[in-house]
Amino acid sequence: MIELLCTLTGIIAGVAVVASLFHQQGERQKFAAAEESNASDRILGIADQLQVISHRVAANVTAHSEKVVHISDRLSVPNEEPTQVLSTINEIITANQAMQGQLADAQMRIAQQSRLIEQASHQARTDALTGLANRRALNEFISNSIENTTDATCTGLLLMDIDHFKSFNDNFGHTTGDAVLASFARAISVCCGDSSYAARYGGEEFAVVLSATNSIELALKAAAVRYYVSEQTINYEDLQLKITASGGLCEIRSGDTCQAIYERADEGLYQAKKGGRNCGFWRPHDGWQPFPEQKGNPKILAELRPSAEDIRTASRAAGEHERSTEDSTTVSTNTTQPVDETKPATGPLAIDFSLTPVAEVDAAPSENPPQSAETPADILDLNTFLSRLDGFVEQLRKADLPATAFMIEALGLDQFDAVQANACWGKTVAVVLENLRGIDVTCLYRPYTLCVFLPGSSCDAGLIRAGKTKLAVLEASALWNTSVCFEKLAVSVASIGPAEDNAGFLNRLELALEDAVDSSQREIVVHDGNTCHFQQT
Repeated sequence: MIELLCTLTGIIAGVAVVASLFHQQGERQKFAAAEESNASDRILGIADQLQVISHRVAANVTAHSEKVVHISDRLSVPNEEPTQVLSTINEIITANQAMQGQLADAQMRIAQQSRLIEQASHQARTDALTGLANRRALNEFISNSIENTTDATCTGLLLMDIDHFKSFNDNFGHTTGDAVLASFARAISVCCGDSSYAARYGGEEFAVVLSATNSIELALKAAAVRYYVSEQTINYEDLQLKITASGGLCEIRSGDTCQAIYERADEGLYQAKKGGRNCGFWRPHDGWQPFPEQKGNPKILAELRPSAEDIRTASRAAGEHERSTEDSTTVSTNTTQPVDETKPATGPLAIDFSLTPVAEVDAAPSENPPQSAETPADILDLNTFLSRLDGFVEQLRKADLPATAFMIEALGLDQFDAVQANACWGKTVAVVLENLRGIDVTCLYRPYTLCVFLPGSSCDAGLIRAGKTKLAVLEASALWNTSVCFEKLAVSVASIGPAEDNAGFLNRLELALEDAVDSSQREIVVHDGNTCHFQQT
C-alpha cells in the first residue's frame, strides 16, 4: 500500500512539473514570430491537458486514500468476525485494483501527450512550406556551433538568395512561387544530405551551415552547394523553370554572435548581387573573393572530395583576385560583370507577362472584329497580341524557357444567327479561360477562333493543356441548354523554335488548324516544325 501511494505521489509530482514547464514554454512562445503562433497555441493546449491529467490523478489518489483509511478503521475494531475481516480485505483489494486501472489510464494519456509534445516541438522548429529548419532552429544551431568552435575546426554559414524571385513571383503567381521555394529547398537537402545543416532563413533566402578542415575546403563546399541548386530545372504543372541563386559565405569564429555572423554572410550575398548574381562571394582574409569556379555536372556534398590540386587552384584564384582588387573598389568575377543597379533586373526570372486591359491599349482596330457582343477583358485583340508577342518571346529566350501555343476554333457557328452563335461562343470562351493559368495569354485570332500562348510550356505540356481544354469544352457543351452549338472543335498545337520568327510560328499553328478540321473529338493536330500529325489527347 505504501509503495502504491509513493508511486502515485511521484506521478502526480512529475506530471505537475512537466505541465508547469511546458505551460511556461507556451507562454514564452505566445510572443514568438507570427509564423510560429500555431505551434505555440498547440503547446499551450498540451500543457493544459497535462494540468488536467495532473489534477485528475491527484483527485483519484485523495479519494483512494480516504477510502483505504475508512476501510482500515473497520479492521481495527476488536472481536471482528472473520467473515467481516475477509470482506474488508476484499474491499481494499478492489479499491487498489481500481486505482491501478486509473493509474494505467493516466500513464497512457501522459504518453499520448508526450508524443504530441515531440510533434509540436518539431513543428515549432520546422518551416511548414519547405520542411527545412526555420530561423529559430537555425539560431540555436549556430549558437551551439559558436560554443563548439576551436582552432582545429572550420565552420561557415552560407546564405543563398533566389535571384529575381520577386519578379518571378509577381509574373507567375504566389502558388507557383511557393512551389519554387519548396523545390529549391529539396535541391538543398539532396545536395547537403546529413553532412550539413540547412534552414530557410526567411522569404526566398536559405542558409546552410558547413564544416570543413580549412577555409579553402569550406569555400569549395559552399561553391558546390550554390552551383548545384543553380543547375536544377524545376518542373511545375506546365512550367519548366531554370532558377539561379546568389551566395555569401562567412566563417563562424569563437566569440561571434548570431547577428554578427548573419551580417558578414549577408555582406557576401550583397557582393554576389553586385557582381551580377548567379555567383557567390566569401572573405577568408581582408577582401571579398568569388567562390571557386565550378564546371560540369553538379555534385552533392557526399560526392565532393576536394583534392590537393583543387585546393591549390582555389587558393591561387583567391590570391590572384585579392591582388587584382587591391587598388579597386569595384567587385567583379571572372565570369560576370558588375551590373548597373539603376537598371531593371534581368535574368531567368525577370519576365513580364502582365496584361493591360484592351481598352487602355493604343492600337489600331483589328481587321477581324470580335463576333460576340462582349469580349472578356483578359482576351486581347489580334493587333495587341501581335505587338506584345515579340517581347514575350524575347524574354523567354533570355531565360532559356520554352514557349508553346494552341489555337481552338468552333466550327459551324458562322452559319447560324449571330445572336445565337455568339451565345454559344461566349460559353465556349468561358470554359477555355477556366482551364488556363494566370500567366497564359489569350487573343481573339479571328471569328470564333482563340489563340492561347503558353509561356514556359514545352510542346508535350502544351499538348496536355490543349487536350484538357478541348475535352472540358466538349463535356460542358453537352450540358448547355441552347438550340445552337458548334459542329466540331478544331485544335492545333505548336512550339516556337529557338530562332523562329513569330510570323512563321503563327503560320504553322494556322496550317495545323486547317488539318484539324478533319480530326476526331479526341484528336489534336501538332506541327512539329516540319510536318503536321494527328495526336490523341
